[in-house]
Amino acid sequence: MKNLSEKKLDKLLKIKTAGVRSSKTKQNYRYEATPYNDLKLIFEKIKLKSDDHFLDFGSGKGRVCFYVHYLFNSFVYGVEANPLTFDDAIQNTKSYYSNKQNDQKVTFFLTRAEDYQITSQQNIFFFFNPFSLVVFKKVITNIKKSLKVFPRKIIIILAYPIVEYVSYILEHTTFIVKDYIDAKDKTEKHNKFLILTNNLKKIP
Repeated sequence: MKNLSEKKLDKLLKIKTAGVRSSKTKQNYRYEATPYNDLKLIFEKIKLKSDDHFLDFGSGKGRVCFYVHYLFNSFVYGVEANPLTFDDAIQNTKSYYSNKQNDQKVTFFLTRAEDYQITSQQNIFFFFNPFSLVVFKKVITNIKKSLKVFPRKIIIILAYPIVEYVSYILEHTTFIVKDYIDAKDKTEKHNKFLILTNNLKKIP
């Protein structure tokens, strides 16, 4: 995918994901899409397959999901708690598939992240600081429970992670750091991506 502007990439995918939307709850943070330039950096490092199952917690209007599906034809899932933002994602799905057959690989769920039931096939998890540390801990616990029932190799992607996220996942789980990726904008200390994976010989 060429170095197109944010607006042109949205147009290429036939979606509308720009803008910021505030959250009405303290546990869920505002909607803000991950820049395409940074998504390009991530997925130059992480190559998905068509049978991978990618899950974005706090998926917003769906930018990351559509981008991943466009690049790799993987199964993608978005979990969003804001009804208005979820509706935008559904409209984007209709637009995204307007000129091609719907392969049933893009799915969005309107629910709280901590209430979402992780499936046995989902193996790549994406977070862009979508909610408070309290909720993050619950979601990570759900991932750990899923791994105990259905052992499998997974990848966790933390976009611009806050210190509390990093401290918790490194100090209270057995997930291991696979890679660090600096974002395009290096002026902010949190502008990087942390890629983690699991050791199948250990329970996370």
